[in-house]
Amino acid sequence: MPKDNTEEVALPPDSGGTQAEDVGKSPDIIDELDLDNFRVDESMLVAAARDQVSVPVDKPKGFFFRVHPTEALIVSLLKDPDGRFLLVSAVVANDPLMAGYVAPYKLVLVIDRSGNLYLWPLRQVRMGETSYAAWESSAAIAEAAKRIWLRMQWNKSLSAYDRYDAPFQPPEPQWPTRSIGDIVKVAFAGRVVASLEHPVVQQLLGRV
Repeated sequence: MPKDNTEEVALPPDSGGTQAEDVGKSPDIIDELDLDNFRVDESMLVAAARDQVSVPVDKPKGFFFRVHPTEALIVSLLKDPDGRFLLVSAVVANDPLMAGYVAPYKLVLVIDRSGNLYLWPLRQVRMGETSYAAWESSAAIAEAAKRIWLRMQWNKSLSAYDRYDAPFQPPEPQWPTRSIGDIVKVAFAGRVVASLEHPVVQQLLGRV
């Protein structure tokens, strides 16, 4: 029988495994790594909007944000019993029965540092209506956020919002190519009031 010329490679005593398993293993190196030396400074990353399947409709609270310099839309909104905004058609908004429930809002487009989009409803003042510090401070902050990164915080003693500019200003955000009209359709999907027969309207009017 021909002799097998393959040489056998002896493993060190008590190696605890095969040679193949030990090749390239450097258990001490990864244990000694200081991961802080490998972190990326997130403040240097550009906030790029994603193609979101849902868009929150609310004021930006607790994070730094920017407001789109031009995209805005004034609409009529009402809040359901759970505090969620619903988009209301002009026919319903102009009905006398809805006078105490529907109000005008300017929807402005907001983006956070992670690229998440929001619609911020800014209350508008109607003819003969009293304005409030909360509305006015929100509008002023939204205007400033068109130029710089900032966050807002409620000041209970003043019944208004305080503005806090980001100490370090990150790069300009990359806004979506979609129009605010398209974003509004996503944000209010399933939450449109087109007639007085809408269940939320019926509930508000005490008909159900």
